[in-house]
Amino acid sequence: MAASSIANPRSDTANQVWTDLSPLLQFNNMEIINVADGVTSFLIHPEITTTVGRLKHCTFMAVLWEIWCSRNRARFQGQDMSAKHIINRSMLSIRAITIAANFQKILQPWLVALCQSNSRNEILKVLIPKVVRWLTPPPGRLKMNVDGAFNMTSGEAGGGGILRDHKGNMCCAFAKPYHGLNSSLSTEALALRDDLSICCSKGVYEVLLETDSLNLLHIATR
Repeated sequence: MAASSIANPRSDTANQVWTDLSPLLQFNNMEIINVADGVTSFLIHPEITTTVGRLKHCTFMAVLWEIWCSRNRARFQGQDMSAKHIINRSMLSIRAITIAANFQKILQPWLVALCQSNSRNEILKVLIPKVVRWLTPPPGRLKMNVDGAFNMTSGEAGGGGILRDHKGNMCCAFAKPYHGLNSSLSTEALALRDDLSICCSKGVYEVLLETDSLNLLHIATR
């Protein structure tokens, strides 16, 4: 779906999101007649080289993404759209970006919106997202990242993995659903099994494995 159609769906939730953020973004979706022109005008107006301009662009795109995700959850999972939830998730993403990109001279209105103190050495009691960088394997080695997800409500489960070389180039990858499972750990375990099977089928018998499941790591390395 085009960004313009996400930016201005005529829904109370989306309108509330843009209204609440309009003091920061100076973007009001109710004032534009041609949605595509309005979005284009907004995106080319701020100076991207300034901190405020970069924040506006990043926030605008983060909000588009969160509205899209919320719309999908409402349509396919029956979850109500929430303007507060969309804004909170968007600001978590922007907070992570400002930390990772080391934004400087952030103005007070943005600091308040991001729940950050005016002092870079003082942080309010909020959970700051930790940016985790993917580390390449040593030259000549391969790394397999494996992950799995389980929805307790619906019973849906799925897993996948990606094999990359020391330059970060993908060698192979897979993703598949699993059925009849009852936990995230069992999903992660099946994904690990399938990852190893794929490596063996391709003649790869020495590989670095990386997973975000501490329980699976303990079981596999006992």
